[in-house]
Amino acid sequence: MNREQGDSAGAVSMSRLWSILTRRRAAIAAITLAAAAAAFCVNYFLLPKRYLSSASMLLTKDKTISTGVDLKAVGELLGAKSFESTDFNYRIVIESRALAERVFLSPDILAQYKKIPGFRNMEDGKIVDSQREFLELRIENNAIKLSFEGPTPELAAAVVNAYFKELDAFLKDSTRRKRGFLERELKRLQTLLDEKNREADLAVGPENKSRYTELMRDRVVLEQTYALTFSEYQKTIMDEHRGDKWFYMLDSGRAPEKKCHPKTVRNTLLFAALAFCASFWLFAAVELNRKA
Repeated sequence: MNREQGDSAGAVSMSRLWSILTRRRAAIAAITLAAAAAAFCVNYFLLPKRYLSSASMLLTKDKTISTGVDLKAVGELLGAKSFESTDFNYRIVIESRALAERVFLSPDILAQYKKIPGFRNMEDGKIVDSQREFLELRIENNAIKLSFEGPTPELAAAVVNAYFKELDAFLKDSTRRKRGFLERELKRLQTLLDEKNREADLAVGPENKSRYTELMRDRVVLEQTYALTFSEYQKTIMDEHRGDKWFYMLDSGRAPEKKCHPKTVRNTLLFAALAFCASFWLFAAVELNRKA
């Protein structure tokens, strides 16, 4: 019985709400349209305009970035990568604060920002944080597209081009770090091999047969690991000396001629939806309280 009453009350409530919506539709529509118009005017006419510039590149090397610094074992270096997807790798690097600081705090770009009144007295760190929000990154297969909405046409183009320039420098530096890691690993493996050889020479004899067998097995494993590591080291040296590019630029950033209006459509729709919900629930609350 109680359940039927609850269902009936719920149906009555829904019918009342629908009745309020239909009777007050003109007022609700007027409020919604007014809010949408106000939001559009604020976003289009009052908010600072930005200039959109984009650049794209095509990856030509491995789909993963492996610096060799965080690798815990040679097996991980030669087998599983630190990261598995291109998107994950390059997205982390490009969207990192470290790369943003190298771009926005470079002398040329920072000097351009300091000429703009709104940024003249702003701290360098705040400039970095505020401008990172205007970056948009898309990664599909082996292509990367980076867009930036800058306060001036020149800055918009300079920032996207600087990002790819700094990314190239980061990747070259990662290759050097990988080579350094492999050099240290080769020295460590050679030291272990020498120790095993000395221990094996001392363990020769029938009474040390089991110990000698164990040392030979360890030495074979070390020799195989050394050979694989040396092969990877040679490959790294060849890549570094050959000077291969990690990517090729497809389109460089250019100074746009027209201003863009960032997020105008999204903000207008958001304010319209909020105005609709607020006006509807306001009318509903007033009428339901009056009837109660």
